[in-house]
Amino acid sequence: MIEELQKDDERIILIKLKKNKGTLIARNLGVLLSKGEFLVIPDADDILSKNILRLCYYIAKKNDYDLIRFNMFSQKKFVFNTINKNLKNPIYQPELKNILIYGLGYQKIIDGIISNKFIKRIIYIKALDNIKKYYLNKYMPYFEDGLINFSLHRNANSLYLLKRLGYFYIFNKNSISHSINKNKYYLCFFLFLKYIFENIQNNKYEKEIVYFLLGEYIKNNNELYSITEYSDLYEEVINNLLNNDYCNLKYKKKLLMIKNIILKLKNKK
Repeated sequence: MIEELQKDDERIILIKLKKNKGTLIARNLGVLLSKGEFLVIPDADDILSKNILRLCYYIAKKNDYDLIRFNMFSQKKFVFNTINKNLKNPIYQPELKNILIYGLGYQKIIDGIISNKFIKRIIYIKALDNIKKYYLNKYMPYFEDGLINFSLHRNANSLYLLKRLGYFYIFNKNSISHSINKNKYYLCFFLFLKYIFENIQNNKYEKEIVYFLLGEYIKNNNELYSITEYSDLYEEVINNLLNNDYCNLKYKKKLLMIKNIILKLKNKK
């Protein structure tokens, strides 16, 4: 289909990989080969609303914004599909670096989706450089959007919240994000947590971020017992959580229990 489209539009470039390396690697190869000033990265089975790109381009150029986020609609209701009308707009650094990974006070500013963003290419390249040691050339089918989103908001100078519906997410139960391979899922999860830990020092909302991470971690711990392939990284994340001032006694007990299991599994190796 792409080859047929290329016949009528020389701007279309098809990149063929010999091996499937996942969305993040493929996307970033596309970004590095791109020549435009701005990027939009929709999923193949979703729909952009009419004129949303024209509007974003006009706003970005007029005000020199690095990042624009627009509203999205999904068949399966996401909690971050609309922007709170009461949020300050636009948002500049250094405040932008201080916003939580999933929202300032859970008002959902930074989310786990890349497809409802209009991004200055040079900022994406900086964000990519910021995360490259966390994924390298590994297959990263999960948490890739959260990873790049966190980095984008750290590297962008400005974010404009466009309260306009611009993206229609089509829920596909057969997509990789809904088909969990536990070993790969938790490798990506650990790398994502490792990146956040190493980038929240002196963050205004460090306490809220740590509580978010603890909640996500503890929530998944029943499944984590059987994941032994990445035990060193697993142990590192646990130690980071345990050493944090905001880890209360309830969380510490659960984390220590998990850590003891991991140590036993490592000794068996």
